[in-house]
Amino acid sequence: PREFDMVGARAQVAAWSGRVREARELYEDAARMADLRNLPDVGLSHLASANLMELAYGNIEAATRLAHRVLARKSSHDPRLRVALALGAAGPVREAETIVQDLTAAHPEHTFINLVFAPIVRGAIALGLEQPERAIEQLRTVAPYELGFVAALAPIHWRGHSYLMMGSGRQAAEEFQRILDHRGSDPFSPFHAVAWLGLARALTIAGEDS
Repeated sequence: PREFDMVGARAQVAAWSGRVREARELYEDAARMADLRNLPDVGLSHLASANLMELAYGNIEAATRLAHRVLARKSSHDPRLRVALALGAAGPVREAETIVQDLTAAHPEHTFINLVFAPIVRGAIALGLEQPERAIEQLRTVAPYELGFVAALAPIHWRGHSYLMMGSGRQAAEEFQRILDHRGSDPFSPFHAVAWLGLARALTIAGEDS
């Protein structure tokens, strides 16, 4: 009865392994199976995971399309905020900020929304606006939770990219290395899959500075 969970897990593994086309098909299958079980929000969560995969691999147009598919349907805060991350990083900043403002106003006491999701999205928005210092400031709020299963390595990923944008290779390298050292937070996270690339870029910058 929960076959969609197994298919979703296969999608995660395929995505982490770089088999993006296969992962896309599996995520779509998982979402469709969940819908057939009358669990639309579970299906949207699988699409939100596919959205993060596209974002991590730099497929911005695909990430934006998926984000709008999720937002076109009524969903809980979790998938909405996860796709807002892609919108913030990809460029539709106002749309992403509106999602955050609406959900934080509606749930002022919700720890995950206010202390985890919202600062991650706002950090991504700042980075999308090429304001890395502001991104790092926004991500300070989520620091105590960034190795948990909700944040799932995303704040460390964005902090690493903020340092890259600033040309701070050594600090960026420390962040990407933290992702590699803490894979257990989200074993098949797409952010873990691309952390090696981030680390290589950071070490290149650090080497040029030394």
